[in-house]
Amino acid sequence: MSEALRDFFGGTLGGMTGILAGHPLDTAKTRLQAMSHFDRGTTYQVLSHTARDEGYRALYKGLSFPLCSTALLNAVVFGVEGISERALKSLWSEERPMLTGFVAGCIAGLAQSPLVCTVDLVKTQRQVQLGWHGDSPVGIFRSRISDVGLRRGAFQGLGPTALKECPSYGVYFLVYEQSKRLSEGHLPTVPATLLSGGLAGCVVLGMIHPVEVVKSRIQALPTSCSHQERTPLYVIRQGLHREGLAFFLRGFGAAMARAFVVNAATFGGYEAAVAAWDGAAAFKECYSYVALSELRKDFSQLWRKSWGRKAPAEAFNAWLFEALSEAAPSSALPAELPEDSEALLTWVTLQIPFQWPYTEDMEVAKENFQKFLEAAKEPSLPQWPGLDALQVEQRAAELKEDAVGTVGTDDSDSASALRLRAFRCFRPLLREALRPHMRQFLNELDSSLQNLREKLESTAQKLSESEYLPKVAVEEMEKTVRLDLVGALPDVEGKFPRRHEIHLGHWQKLRRLYQEDPARCAEMCWTLLTRYRALFGPHDEGAGWHMALTQQVFEALQQELGVSHELFASPLNCTLSSYCSLFQDTDLAFGSSGSFFQWSLVEGSYECNPPFEEGLMMKTVQRLIQSLEKATKNAKALSVALILPIWLGSPAMNAALSSSFCQGSLEIKGSNHCYLNGRQHYCKPNHLLLCQAEARGSLLIVLQNLSGAQRWPVTSETLTRLENAWCSSSKRRRVEAETQQKGPFCCVG
Repeated sequence: MSEALRDFFGGTLGGMTGILAGHPLDTAKTRLQAMSHFDRGTTYQVLSHTARDEGYRALYKGLSFPLCSTALLNAVVFGVEGISERALKSLWSEERPMLTGFVAGCIAGLAQSPLVCTVDLVKTQRQVQLGWHGDSPVGIFRSRISDVGLRRGAFQGLGPTALKECPSYGVYFLVYEQSKRLSEGHLPTVPATLLSGGLAGCVVLGMIHPVEVVKSRIQALPTSCSHQERTPLYVIRQGLHREGLAFFLRGFGAAMARAFVVNAATFGGYEAAVAAWDGAAAFKECYSYVALSELRKDFSQLWRKSWGRKAPAEAFNAWLFEALSEAAPSSALPAELPEDSEALLTWVTLQIPFQWPYTEDMEVAKENFQKFLEAAKEPSLPQWPGLDALQVEQRAAELKEDAVGTVGTDDSDSASALRLRAFRCFRPLLREALRPHMRQFLNELDSSLQNLREKLESTAQKLSESEYLPKVAVEEMEKTVRLDLVGALPDVEGKFPRRHEIHLGHWQKLRRLYQEDPARCAEMCWTLLTRYRALFGPHDEGAGWHMALTQQVFEALQQELGVSHELFASPLNCTLSSYCSLFQDTDLAFGSSGSFFQWSLVEGSYECNPPFEEGLMMKTVQRLIQSLEKATKNAKALSVALILPIWLGSPAMNAALSSSFCQGSLEIKGSNHCYLNGRQHYCKPNHLLLCQAEARGSLLIVLQNLSGAQRWPVTSETLTRLENAWCSSSKRRRVEAETQQKGPFCCVG
């Protein structure tokens, strides 16, 4: 919503600026195109003749109608274009920036055509009146409606208007964006904006000027004209008969001059307005950071109040990721809370009714199992009512025959298997027993969330009252870049980071990914870094959810499976330029396609590395299978390289492996592979790669429908090459650690 409001605000100011700057030339253009009185005149002659005979005010005839409607007219253009472009980026599975910009512009042009037709009709009727005195624009409009009704009175010339507006705006935004990109680094921001806007207007004019001439002729006709005289074909025939092909070039000079002036001023005003709006991005993100920090604190306090224990370090992030996946968030806070939370249940049952410590000793695991059974039967806390003893014994009987463990080959595997089976076997009973207390916990958390949302919404008022906004200063050093928030700082009740220091390579990467005005790049980077710092938590406890595959693995996935898009990434850890990420308001400017859970998988080949939380992984697998089923019905080739942890009895892992779409899987042992650190953009170089020696390993599962399997076949050789690529990262890590190199891929445990 904030982006739509930004486009509305920028479109309004830009439109008013353009109209005021170019209206005299617009009057000259209209008179040259529609009035025989000026058949042989030039732009200068029309302007001077009008000013001399009718006064300088006559150059602004018909100004009030377009000026008063510009808030709606230009807001429709920029608003619809902005919304359409974001929707198209989320809809299309591949990165198509030029096509996206063109189609979004066409949609915007078509959407505004009825309003443009009415405004131009009244303006043209006023401009062709000789003398300053005459009917006002409102009087002209009312008179036409009274004489011929709404359709003819308000929409005369709608066909040529739509024909002009639809493709012209598609080209309009495309030329503007490409011109801005080409001028980046060669011209200062303001001249580049003005030149690009003017150039876009001139290119479009050359394409649609003949249609513009026909439209002006039709709209200059009085209501007494017959239906035939108002048709485009009749007007064209009459014009060619009297003037030849020169008819299509009437007023071309005035139109070109007007196009450059109006569009340079329009885009200049739009960018200035958007810059002012986005200049508040850092201001608003300070409040967002504090709000998420307060929510994390409220969660921990509520946890201790509800369960009598300290909240596990990762419990908040597990719940937060689950909540953010329910609806596309427009800020750091979840848009809505689900009634139940699988993530919350998982972390609560790790402590209630018995905090079962991890052990690799099977005998200790058996003792813990007995303690778990006793604790399950006995009410111990106000929040734990206890389970029916008979139900506990029945469940225990189902497990005792497997107490030795059958999954693993050593005591470590057997002890883990017993612990996990106990949790999963008793989970339905624990869910029912804890349901009332879970609901109470979520209700109180939702109340806290509502209060924080209200505080965030009041930021707009604080922003309007703030005389000065903070700026972001960038200091590039040899290996790192500092982004400092300087100037007037927001008056917030809490701490927020004023400085981010990231690796030079990541700074350059963010600048490459950034797709909006380069003048705002530093501030949007600071905003992005602040958002993910808030997500990680005060002690980086959430950074583990942000780990990524290495570049070697991605290169192998691209070569072997044609992977072109990451389904779980961020601007900070993405390897491919096409990716999905969690936040819309901070990430879309860097090329994100939005959240995976709100994105449409139609066809193509993807990499999917979700956060390792069981509920979120299961939700991901279910959505992938649904997408594969839909792609099969639509005869589309779809392939997903899914990365999951090897967790004993994991429902998500089992669901993916047992799916009919599973074309192959690859198990990578813990000691043989690495992940990129979730803090890769600012961690020490020797901590960039994290070896998984202590973990059981990772599982690569290739899910494909039949068309996908035919297009990207999975063979034993394919899996071997993928395994070699993954293991090479670990080997490189060990070699560099042993030689104590300080390169970007060095890790020293």
